[in-house]
Amino acid sequence: MFVIIVLCIIIYLGAYCCLKSSGQSTKVKPMRSFDDFFM
Repeated sequence: MFVIIVLCIIIYLGAYCCLKSSGQSTKVKPMRSFDDFFM
């Protein structure tokens, strides 16, 4: 169980670093309808 938690933290930190280095926003926009998936 501890290994799964550590793996999740590593994946999260990797994704966060990639988003920060590319300059993209980490802000999440809420989805209100099915049409929001196809912008």
